[in-house]
Amino acid sequence: MDLTKTILDVDKGNVCFENNWYISYVMQNIRKIVRPEEVMKSYDADNPFINYNLDLSIEKDLSHNFEKKPTLKSKLLFMDYRFRNFHPGTLYVTNNSSPAQNSVAITEPIIKVDREYFQVNDRCVPGGTSISRRHCLIINCIDDVWLYNLDGTGTFVNDEWVNG
Repeated sequence: MDLTKTILDVDKGNVCFENNWYISYVMQNIRKIVRPEEVMKSYDADNPFINYNLDLSIEKDLSHNFEKKPTLKSKLLFMDYRFRNFHPGTLYVTNNSSPAQNSVAITEPIIKVDREYFQVNDRCVPGGTSISRRHCLIINCIDDVWLYNLDGTGTFVNDEWVNG
């Protein structure tokens, strides 16, 4: 946290380090509501990583636990330096059982994939409790799309388990 703060003092407004400092602050003040505008000198309200982490830390129906798995730390989203100049792309999603012409364009910067009927879903996956309430995320950056597994129950892409 101190190193991130030092970097922010030199490189003010670096959205990557703002998010990662915010994560550190949330973890040091566990169980407290920590709003970025209250603890950060500069705060980019359009940073999708900070907004995701804020939503996670203030959710009413917790998708994480403070003592056992899944922990809050396992659900927070670290912002890689590669995403400091973040521009969302357009993804096209198709249901396997539907023809390709039924694809849907998605432009959200962070796409949350969760259990069906959970309040924070961007995309619902049926499967009951084998799917977590915050199962995985898709970082939708132009020419740089990433899938992050947020849960130990497993996320698979083309029959390969995504680790991390």
